[in-house]
Amino acid sequence: MKNTFTIVILLFLSTGLLSLSPQEKYIEQLKNYKELTFVNEKENIIILRNTEKETFFLIFTADFHKEAGYNGITNTALLLNERLEIIEMEIVSSDDTPSYIRKLRRNRFLKQFMGNPDFNYIEAVTGATISSKAVINSIRISLIKVEDKLQEFSVDTNP
Repeated sequence: MKNTFTIVILLFLSTGLLSLSPQEKYIEQLKNYKELTFVNEKENIIILRNTEKETFFLIFTADFHKEAGYNGITNTALLLNERLEIIEMEIVSSDDTPSYIRKLRRNRFLKQFMGNPDFNYIEAVTGATISSKAVINSIRISLIKVEDKLQEFSVDTNP
């Protein structure tokens, strides 16, 4: 067991993943998993493209809106398609109560956002209601700000 643990640590050290921030780790995982390549970054909006030349936007909610849950702020990564629909999301870091964040991750809470433009029908997680509402509001306000920013500048998606 000790040798396996050592190999895993060496693997992380050799890839540099141990020294990355939660956001950087998520970006690396996403690029490897979805075969996305970095195109540009402007005003905290990361522009990515897949092999089919489809454009995606990656944002972190804490860059656009910080709303405290029960005990702190939760930063959620959102991968958006060109229509700004959420197609992938993950809680990447949180200062909120760990047990509440585990409830959000375990329940179908995050899945409710996928392709759902009307966040009024997102159900909060029982026992983590304040944290749920903070994440919902963070996502809602972040998306409004991203949409405004994308309208302000022409997004250059050419490599």
